[in-house]
Amino acid sequence: MSPPQSEPRWATAEKTDDIVGIMGRLLRYIGTYRYHIYLGVLFSLLGSIALLVAPQYLNELVDLISYHIESRAPMDLARIRDLAVILVAIYLIALLFRMVSGYLIPSASEFNGDLMRKDLGRKISRIPLSVLDRMKVGDVMSRFVNDAETVRRSSAECIAHTFTALVMIVGSLVMMFLMEWRLAVVSIIPTFIGMALIFIIIKRTQRLFREQARNIGEMNSLVEETYYGLEVVSSYNGTDSVRRRFKAINQRLFHNLFVTRFISNSMPLITGFIGSLSYVIVCVAGSIMVIQGTIGYGVIVAFIIYVKEFSEPLGRLSNSLASMQNVGAASERVFEFLDAEEMEDDSRKTRQSLQITGRVEFDHVHFSYVPGKEVIHDMCLTVEPGQKIAIVG
Repeated sequence: MSPPQSEPRWATAEKTDDIVGIMGRLLRYIGTYRYHIYLGVLFSLLGSIALLVAPQYLNELVDLISYHIESRAPMDLARIRDLAVILVAIYLIALLFRMVSGYLIPSASEFNGDLMRKDLGRKISRIPLSVLDRMKVGDVMSRFVNDAETVRRSSAECIAHTFTALVMIVGSLVMMFLMEWRLAVVSIIPTFIGMALIFIIIKRTQRLFREQARNIGEMNSLVEETYYGLEVVSSYNGTDSVRRRFKAINQRLFHNLFVTRFISNSMPLITGFIGSLSYVIVCVAGSIMVIQGTIGYGVIVAFIIYVKEFSEPLGRLSNSLASMQNVGAASERVFEFLDAEEMEDDSRKTRQSLQITGRVEFDHVHFSYVPGKEVIHDMCLTVEPGQKIAIVG
């Protein structure tokens, strides 16, 4: 467990409504468990480096085989075997590193979800009634259940996968330029166009993810209030009003969910199309360069692998960024609840003994949770010893 802190974990970061700032605050909020993310990213990067090195040996293997075929010389089976063994070893190492990463990163999300639920449980016992009175029960439940679950499910993954995908994209780009810069230029043009399009889409859709989380909270509030007050709603002919509110919230929620899901599902399709287009460009341009004698067949094979390693992280990046928006919206709502003012800690105050006779008198008492909105108006009441009085409302 994390060591005790002098202030709440959620108060250690600057408050912000920017997606990058929110994710940075979430990463600091995780505390010592963020080292699971760092280690997971490290192992994932080691696996990515192995995958970037492998095409170099594949290039040599293909060129060696093509040379012997074209020259009709005897095959150098020993060298071919050595290259094949090296390739298998590299891919096994990459698999091992990524398996370790696949254990560490999800565990950070689980620890984060556990911490967040505990902090929410502690927080609600310290919020004054004046603040709770302004909150709807269903909305609070939505923050405890839906938003905390969203953070638990995807918080560490979207951070780690975003960073790993960016490194893989940059690494593939560097290896392609080192191998054949002209072929690299023509093969990455569609990818950069796709990346620009994806970032524009993500920038424009953050508002929809926030509205989605807010509408879910409104829906839970309406259902909870109507369910527990069903007799009152029916008695005062409020059924039609509740139904209209439900339809309005449901329509907004349907629109936001439809658009966000459509966008989230469309981005992998866009990246898949871009990857296929890059394959075609590599094959056509590479074949021309082979005919001209500029490169060998191994370069084309290696470039196809690099384009795959370049375009697939782009797809994962688009998914991670879409997930990050969802996690950011949920985290923003959770932190908004955790940032609410708290009651003063009076546990250390000295207690004074009082002479109590049992007689209580209220003389023209006014009370309100929110200034200007009274819930008790000019109450005068005397309670004699032995009497039991309840204020219900």
